Amino acid sequence: MSGLLYGFRQTWQAEKLKIKGSYMVLLALVLGILFPVLFTITHYFESSGNQGNVRDRLPFNFFEENFDFNVEGFGFFFFPLAIILLVARLAGIEHKTDAWKLIETQPVSRLSIWLVKWLMACLFAAFVILAFLIATLIMVAVSLSFQEVHPAANFGIPVKHLLWMGFRLWVAGLGLLTTQLGISIYIRSTVWPIVIGVVALIITNVAGTSNQAVASFWPYAVTGYSARYPGGSEMGAFLLPAEWQGLLWVLLAPLAFCLYNFRGYIRHSFASAKAWGVSFMAIVLLVLGSWWVQSPANLPLLTNRTVIAGYIEADHLPDSVEIFSLPLELKIQTVAVKPDGNFHSELNLLGSLELLGVKAGKNFNTKVYAGKGDSLFLKWRQGNIPGLQQVQVLGTAIATNQYFNKQTPSWSGVWYNLQYPQTLSLPQEFYKGLVKEWQEKVTEVKKFRTVDGFGLSGNMQALKEKLISVEYLQMALFEYPVKKNLELKDTAIQKALPVLGPVLATIEPFDSTLSGWPSYSAFLRKWLVMDLPAELDKDSAYLAILLQRTPDKTRDRLLYDLSLSQLQTSRDSISRARILQHAFNLKDARFLESLQKENDLLNRLRLGQPAPLFTAYTYDNKPVSIDSLRGKYLAIDVWATWCGPCRTQSPIFERIAAKYKNDPIQFLALSVDEDRNAWNRHMVSNSSKILQWHADDIEGFSKMYGLDAIPRFILIDPQGRFINAQLPMPDNPNFELLLRQALGLKGEEG
Repeated sequence: MSGLLYGFRQTWQAEKLKIKGSYMVLLALVLGILFPVLFTITHYFESSGNQGNVRDRLPFNFFEENFDFNVEGFGFFFFPLAIILLVARLAGIEHKTDAWKLIETQPVSRLSIWLVKWLMACLFAAFVILAFLIATLIMVAVSLSFQEVHPAANFGIPVKHLLWMGFRLWVAGLGLLTTQLGISIYIRSTVWPIVIGVVALIITNVAGTSNQAVASFWPYAVTGYSARYPGGSEMGAFLLPAEWQGLLWVLLAPLAFCLYNFRGYIRHSFASAKAWGVSFMAIVLLVLGSWWVQSPANLPLLTNRTVIAGYIEADHLPDSVEIFSLPLELKIQTVAVKPDGNFHSELNLLGSLELLGVKAGKNFNTKVYAGKGDSLFLKWRQGNIPGLQQVQVLGTAIATNQYFNKQTPSWSGVWYNLQYPQTLSLPQEFYKGLVKEWQEKVTEVKKFRTVDGFGLSGNMQALKEKLISVEYLQMALFEYPVKKNLELKDTAIQKALPVLGPVLATIEPFDSTLSGWPSYSAFLRKWLVMDLPAELDKDSAYLAILLQRTPDKTRDRLLYDLSLSQLQTSRDSISRARILQHAFNLKDARFLESLQKENDLLNRLRLGQPAPLFTAYTYDNKPVSIDSLRGKYLAIDVWATWCGPCRTQSPIFERIAAKYKNDPIQFLALSVDEDRNAWNRHMVSNSSKILQWHADDIEGFSKMYGLDAIPRFILIDPQGRFINAQLPMPDNPNFELLLRQALGLKGEEG
C-alpha cells in the first residue's frame, strides 16, 4: 500500500497550503451557521405563535427539541448543498490554474492526490456539521429572549444527542461526498459539477418526499432522510439502514478514482484490467450491500402466544394494566405493574390482527395492534395530569402499528373520479383503471418500511391486501353503479365484471382474518345479497344467511356488526328492542352486553333526555362547564384539527352562527384533539367569533355522548335537554331547518 500511496504526506501538506488562501474554511463556516441564523430570524417574526398557552406537556429538553426542529431543514438541503459547494471548490482549486498537470509531475502517486482530496472533503463536511451544532445552540439560546418557554422545559445541553446526530449526518453524507468528488474532478469545471449536484439534490429530495425508497437510498437524499429521525434507531441499532446506505455509496470511490486516473484516455485504459477490476468488484459489493440494507427485515414471531410488555415512567405508578379487545372493550387480562414500572403479559389471540386497548388506571390508555405470535413492548411516559402521556410501541409489531396508525390515506384516482359521475368512463374501462390502481396499492404495502427497515410480515401484508380489495370492490360493485345510474345486472357491467377477477380472488365470505374490520362487515352485508331482487328486505336476508351458519367467533362478530349498525340507524326504542331480540342468537354473551349498552346510550340521547355535563378549557386555560351555558339553546360542533370533514363543515357552522347572533342560541366549537398543541396552533392562526373550547376528559365525553365519529353536531335546549344529539351536517339544508324549528322561527323561502 505504501507503494500506491507514495508522496501522501507531501500531498497532504501541499493541500493544506493551497486551502489557506482559498477561503474554504470561511465558506464552510458560513454554510454551517447559515440555516440556524435564518431559522431563528424566521422564528422571531413568527413568535406570536406563543407556545406558553399550551396547557399540558411532559417534561422536555428545550435545546434538544429546538435542535430537532432545525436539523431536518439542514440535513434536507443545506448540508448536502454545503458538500456540493465545498467539493466543487476543492477540485476547482486545481481546475482554475490547470494545476493537475503540474501536480502529476511531482514524486507523488495519483492515488495519494485523489485520497487527499477525499479526506479533506470529509474534514470540511465534519467542520460544517460542527459549526451547525454550535450555531444552533447559540441561536436557540438567543430565541429564549423573544419567546415564552413552557414551564415543563429543562435546559441541560444535550451534548450526546447533538454529537450523535452530527456523526450520523456525516456518515449519511459520505456517499454524496464521494459521488460529487468523482464528478467534480472528472469534469474540468467548477460550475458544472455544482449545477449537476444541485439539480440532483432538488430532484431526488422532491422524489424522496413521497417515496421512502428514494429518500433512504439515493445519496443526494439520504442526509435528509436521516435528519427526519433525530432520535435515530427506534430499536437501538447503531445506525439507520439509510445511514449504512450512505456509507455503502463510498464504494464508488474506486470508480471515481479510475475516472480521474485515466481521464483523457478512458478508451485505452481498459488494458489496465486490475484498476477496473477493483472498480467492478466495488460496484458489485455496492449492489449486494444495498440489496441487503434495503431488504425488509422481520423479527421472529412467538409460538401460539402474544406478549405485551412495557415500562411505565411516572411519578405515581399505577397498580395494574388492563388489556381490552376493541372496539367492544371486552376485558382480556389484568396485569400487575412491578415497583420498577415494568409489566409483562401473555395473551392467546386468535385473529391475525386485533386492536387492543391498554389502560393504566383510569387516567391513561393507549391502543395497539397485535396479532398471534407478536411481542410488543410499550415505552410509556405518564404525567401528573390525566391523559398526559407519551407511548412508543416497539417489538415485532412495530411496523404493523406504524402502518395501521397512519392518518393520511394515499391518493386514489378511482375515488376522485367517483365524485364526478358525469365524467365516469364505461364499465370496462373504469374497472381496468380500478384494477390497475388496486395493484399499485398492494405494491405500496409491500414497500412499507419503518425507519429501522422493518416491513410488514407476510400475514399483515395478506391482511392489508384483503382490506384494500374490500375497499376497491365496494367502489366497483356498489358505488360505481349508483353514480353511473346502472344496475349490477346491466349487460355492460356483467361483461366488465371478469376484469375484477384478480381483486375478487383475494376475498371470500366469512374470512376469519377479516373478522372485526368494519369495512369488511359493511361490504359483506351487501355482497352476499347483491343478486337478490330489489324489492326484498336485504338486511333480513343477510341475517338469515348469518343464522344458518354454525355459531363461531366470525359469525358472532358479523351478527354483532349488523345489529350495531341497525341499532344506530334506528329512530325509536321499539325498533331497537326488536333488533336486540335477534342479537340473542349471539354465542358470546359479551357481544350481547355491548349491544345492550349501546341501546341504553341511544335511549339516553333521545329527545328530552338531559345532556350529560362535561368540562372543558378555553384557549387561555380557564376551566369551564357546559352548565354555564344554560338559559339559551346550544349548538355544538365537535371537531378536531386533523379531521378533514371538520375543516369543511366548521366555516359553514360559523356562518350560520353569525346569521343567528341575535337569537337566543349559543354556538360552541368543542375540540377533541388529543394533541392540545395542535389545537393551540390552530387557534393562533385562525380567528373565530364563536365560542371555542377544548374538551377536558375526551374519553369521558366520548362515552357520555356516544362519539364514534366527527364532526358531530348536537342541539340542546335552554334547560340542558337534548333536542337532537346527532344533527345533520351544516351543509345539509335540514341542519338550519331543525335549528329554526327549535327556535320557533318561520321557515325560509328556498
